[in-house]
Amino acid sequence: MKTKLVIIASRFPYPLEKGDKLRLYYQIKSLAQTCDIYLLSLSDVAVAKTSLVELEKYCQEIHVYRIHGKKNATKGLLNGKPFQVNYFYSRKIHSAMQKELERIFPDHIYYQLIRTTEYSFDKKYKRSVDMMDCFSKGYHLRGFKENGFRKKFYDIEAKRLKLYEGKVMQDFALKFVISEQDKAELQRGAKGSLQVLSNGIDTNYFSPKAENKEYDIVFVGNMGYEPNIYAARYLLNELVSSMSKDIKVLIAGARPPASLKAKTNAQIHVSGWMEDIRDAYNKSKVFLAPIADGIGQQNKILEAMAMELPCIVSKEVALGLDIENIQDFLFVAETKEQYLSCFNKILMNSDAAKERAQKARRYIVENRSWDAVNSILSSALLE
Repeated sequence: MKTKLVIIASRFPYPLEKGDKLRLYYQIKSLAQTCDIYLLSLSDVAVAKTSLVELEKYCQEIHVYRIHGKKNATKGLLNGKPFQVNYFYSRKIHSAMQKELERIFPDHIYYQLIRTTEYSFDKKYKRSVDMMDCFSKGYHLRGFKENGFRKKFYDIEAKRLKLYEGKVMQDFALKFVISEQDKAELQRGAKGSLQVLSNGIDTNYFSPKAENKEYDIVFVGNMGYEPNIYAARYLLNELVSSMSKDIKVLIAGARPPASLKAKTNAQIHVSGWMEDIRDAYNKSKVFLAPIADGIGQQNKILEAMAMELPCIVSKEVALGLDIENIQDFLFVAETKEQYLSCFNKILMNSDAAKERAQKARRYIVENRSWDAVNSILSSALLE
């Protein structure tokens, strides 16, 4: 008999335009082999029928609860909890979930991110949480990039998140986090142990294909996510501006802000959502990710590695990948001069760069497939 597993998601895990959705989608896909999955998903947008159909392949039941995030967050302004916890919480939804749990009577409840843990239930249920990233550190870093009200918001949110993460660390016995870097940050001054569960890659889907290279540089990501916006601006304003006008650049990913779309010209293409993101990788010579403010593990780097694309990444990104001898697989830079130097090395010695990229793909295939990663999750949940 399969384990009855209830998963409480902060967003419906399809389509795969955000890292947290992609991670949960592949977890569900793997866990369905050993568990009967009951998905209770929050959503602040309408969920398309095609998205429901995709998850129905792996779930016994799906229940979607529409939230009114800004209204929820406004109500909770004075309760001392993080904005994003208040955003996703509704007493009415909590009550509806409680009724479903009493009917299903699961063997285990798996919470996706700390923002869902406010939906607490009787401790007769085994529980675990995928904290994924150290969000308090991420918001703290973003505060340095902003001024005025936005800086104040990020500073307050970082402090509230730090306290709330400490509470979750104490309340849950089984907790997962995406990287050793995030684990160290979350365990600083807090009680409780964490199990590292990295991101994976569908290495059959993300595999290289010979195509004409239309772009010299590509940066991929959810362009509605501020660390990606900061990185794209740095790439265009600091790096590309110092390169030859013949260099062609692609910024690919959903929800680019108007300020970024305005950068489009003969040299720079800001694509927005792409139906098949592999086209962005296949049509480019180099993946360049100068992300200095992100947390967690950048899945886009693992995708680029799987696609045999030479990658130049920041020191922060490299640390989050948890790969030993990472410079055997990637180019790592900290300063503008180092980024430009790495880029020129790749262009001048394409054979050596290609060899490094092929080695990177072999590493991903052998160590970071979703099946390999999620076997760790399955074992932990079924203990």
